[in-house]
Amino acid sequence: MKRLFLQIIMTFLMAMPAGSLAAKYDGRLLDAHAHIPRGVSVDFILAQYAKAGVEGAMLFVKLGDASSLKDRLPAGFQLFSDGYKKFRGGGGVTFKLREKRLQKFASLLADGTLRGAGEFYSAISYHPRMKSFQTDISSSDFRRYMRTVAKHKGIFHIHDERMGKGREVIFGQHPDVIFVLAHCGYLAPRTLRALFEQYPNLMADLSLITNAHFGISKRWGGPKITTHPRASWRQLLIDHADRFLVGSDIGADRERITKLAAVMDDYRVLLGGLPRTVADKIAHGNFERLMRAR
Repeated sequence: MKRLFLQIIMTFLMAMPAGSLAAKYDGRLLDAHAHIPRGVSVDFILAQYAKAGVEGAMLFVKLGDASSLKDRLPAGFQLFSDGYKKFRGGGGVTFKLREKRLQKFASLLADGTLRGAGEFYSAISYHPRMKSFQTDISSSDFRRYMRTVAKHKGIFHIHDERMGKGREVIFGQHPDVIFVLAHCGYLAPRTLRALFEQYPNLMADLSLITNAHFGISKRWGGPKITTHPRASWRQLLIDHADRFLVGSDIGADRERITKLAAVMDDYRVLLGGLPRTVADKIAHGNFERLMRAR
C-alpha cells in the first residue's frame, strides 16, 4: 500500500508543469516598462510600486512633463520620452519627428532628466486606442533621431510587431544604441532567438505577453509566456538570460495601475521556476546593468 501511494505521488509530480512546486522568487524586482499618464498622481503610482515590492522602474512620460517629474521620483525610477509625435487624421495615425521636440528631447538626455527614448511606436497592430500603423524607420529623420540617442548613450524602447520581417535591420544600422523590444515584439521564441543571436545590442521586455490581468493576451486565449512556461520559452529565457527584462506596462489608467502587485506576483512565480542566476538577471540584474552602462 505504501509503495502504491508513493507511485501515485511520483506520477502526480511528474505530470505537473516544470517549476510548479518552486518557491516564488524572493529577490529584487525592477520594472522596465511602465507609463505615467496625465491625471494620475506620482504619489499614487509610487504607492502601488511599494505595495508590489518593486524598487525601481523605467517610466515613459510625456516630454513636457519630464522635468517636473524628475525631482519627485526616487533614484531607482528613470524617465523615458520621445521626440516623435502621434498625429490622428485621415482614418489613421502617423508618427513623425518634430524639430522642436527633438531639440527638447536632446537637452533632457544631455542633462540626465531622460535616460532614453520610449515607448517608440514603430509598428502597431495590437492596441486598444490606436488603429494599426507603421512608422518609417528607414527615413533620414529616424536616422537623425538615432544619432541623437547614440550621442547621449540613451536606451531605445521600441514597439514593433514586424521584427523578423525586415525591419530588424535597424539594430545593425545603429550598433551604438541599446534597443529594448517591447513585449518581445509578440514574437515566437525561435524568431526572437534568431534576433538575439544576430544583434548583440538587442534586449526585450516581457510586458503584456506574460500578463493575464489586462491587455491583449485575452485575444489569443492567455499569455504567451505563462507562470509555468512551455519548454521553448523556458529554454530561451535560460539561454539568453542577459537579454530579458521584467515589464508591467501599467499606466493606461488608474485601474490598470492598481493591478501592478498582481502582475509582479505572477513574475515571482515565473522567476521562481527558473535557475536562480537566470532569475536574478531577468528580475533586476539586466536593468541595473543598463543603468550603469548608459
